[in-house]
Amino acid sequence: MNRINPLKKDWFYLISILVFIMLEPYTYISMYKINTSISLLIISFILVAGYMVKYITSKKVIMISVEKLLFMLLLVILLLLNKLLTNDNSAFYFILVITIGLAYFATELFDFIKFKSAYSMVISFLCLFSIIVTYTVLFFPNLFIGWLPSIYHGPNSMRFLDAGLNFVYLPEYGVQYRNYSIFREPGVFQFYIIIALIFELWINDGPPKKSRIFLYCITLVSTFSTVGLITGIIVLFSYLISDMKNSNNKVKWLIGVFVFFIAFTLGYFKIPFVQEGLNDSFGKLSGGGGSMASRSGSLISYFNAWYNKPFIGWGYTRGVYEAGELYLKKYTEDNTNTIFTNLAFFGLAYGATYQYLLIKFVSLSKKDLVVKLIIFIVLMLTINSQRFIESMIIFMLLFYSISKKN
Repeated sequence: MNRINPLKKDWFYLISILVFIMLEPYTYISMYKINTSISLLIISFILVAGYMVKYITSKKVIMISVEKLLFMLLLVILLLLNKLLTNDNSAFYFILVITIGLAYFATELFDFIKFKSAYSMVISFLCLFSIIVTYTVLFFPNLFIGWLPSIYHGPNSMRFLDAGLNFVYLPEYGVQYRNYSIFREPGVFQFYIIIALIFELWINDGPPKKSRIFLYCITLVSTFSTVGLITGIIVLFSYLISDMKNSNNKVKWLIGVFVFFIAFTLGYFKIPFVQEGLNDSFGKLSGGGGSMASRSGSLISYFNAWYNKPFIGWGYTRGVYEAGELYLKKYTEDNTNTIFTNLAFFGLAYGATYQYLLIKFVSLSKKDLVVKLIIFIVLMLTINSQRFIESMIIFMLLFYSISKKN
């Protein structure tokens, strides 16, 4: 009787990727339910179990990518060297080193095709679940208050109802209709959706699933994230224009865009909270405050911080506190930049390596140079909407850019 390899079952991949996303540092689950040490242990257990089953069932030595391994060691060495040169005692370095190591081993266990498929399905699930749960709770709050547990987040004690794989914000006065899913804010959620959208449209061996694209778009709108809406529009219209070369798709896509535009217009003019949310999102582009001011301020601040210490960097602790006081506080309280934060904290070599691998990730698309340039622009916009320097999912994307095979 032949043994069945559990790793061939979709459920293993789906559950693994769901857990990886749930335990990202930017979710309410990792912030309030499961601490960092336990999160890393859970991920380690999943990977060890996966490797053991794979070895037992295949009876073969698991092959690794030497180039991928060298890049992983390079990132780790550069981080530890930065810690030594800046005399930084922060435990964050060890957390980041472990995260990089786990991301590397995850990409050796899951090949890119399986990862991409599982990631898309998990994000689709989170999108659908979040829309259903968020608006059910918001429209019928009295049914859930007192039944679902509450968590209070931030200095303003923002109240969220905890629905397991969804958190719904209930302000003290009025209603806010933004979709948070499991993430600390909708601006984080949009990043994961945009990556899924890029996979579906531009890094995909088969035709895109229109139902999935529609779900991603509806969910992006429900986040009312300015960056999410802008990057989503760029992705969709860029794809539409590039796909026009295929005459068979012209009519379908034009009809689809027309229907979506009509639905969007009706929603804007007929549903007050949609109009209010979109006005607020795009109003941030011209206003003097809000998230766009935070993002531009973060970029300027940590560019200046990096310019002041370009080679070695400030180190993590001084980067957060000293550079934050000198540069960031002039513009905003929150650091929402990834690329210049890496450069400012950890120096030129680490930041340049990280950026190089992001550029290589774009090359996973088989599209022409113009499309790759659009993917890069979208990636830079969405990744610099938050400080994603310790994201395991992003490190997995970086390692897949080196080698897609396990």
